[in-house]
Amino acid sequence: MTAASLLVELNTEELPPKALQALSEAFAAGIAQGLRARGFLAAESRVGAFGAPRRLAVHITQVAARSPDAPFRQKLVPMAIGLDGQGNATPALLKKLSALGANVDHRQLLREHDGKQEVLVYAGVKAGVDPLSLWKAVRQGFAGRRRTFDGLAEQFLPGKFDPASFSLRLAHKDVALATSLGREFKVPMRLSNITLEEMTEAMNRGWGERDSRVSMLLQEERAGVEIHEPEDAIRQVLELEIQSTRKG
Repeated sequence: MTAASLLVELNTEELPPKALQALSEAFAAGIAQGLRARGFLAAESRVGAFGAPRRLAVHITQVAARSPDAPFRQKLVPMAIGLDGQGNATPALLKKLSALGANVDHRQLLREHDGKQEVLVYAGVKAGVDPLSLWKAVRQGFAGRRRTFDGLAEQFLPGKFDPASFSLRLAHKDVALATSLGREFKVPMRLSNITLEEMTEAMNRGWGERDSRVSMLLQEERAGVEIHEPEDAIRQVLELEIQSTRKG
């Protein structure tokens, strides 16, 4: 399998100088961890982290062009539930297969005994995927097609955090669960831990039911500034950008 070096760069807002090393190392570790878990990295792969006030980057050697094919086994439903009296697939089995995105004839499913009853098992080999295809799939999603700073136009720039689009209380719970899971599986999540600290401080201010991005106000306070741009002016900038894109 062919392999080459991979360089990933992320443009950011101004990063705190004292946290730059920790942030760049966390960014690099997260990228490397994800690639290694999916079989893209070799034992001799080397990871280098780089950081600047407005940019994070990671350089990784010996990255496979495609992840390896992997066998899989998925337990479905008890055979008594999955097949009717004539041996045909029941709605319950078809629903389960549809949820998995499995386009397979029920007659190709394995039948195994789990110690209590016979169950239907979907088994096969999952084809590997190349990084470019993975990137294209993510990029074409809603979050991928959205520009990095477009979200600032909704809450941060106009200083509008009420009513909440997604409350800080719920976001704090999600990030806390994610970092807890990271600790359980020994996955470094430094960026997420920093985010959780900011959210916790915002929660302690009594902002739990405000929009989750209200924690950005903490940095405004530290910097001694107040940001509040007119919504009409923000809308004009976005509309001009859309018109420019269409002309191009």
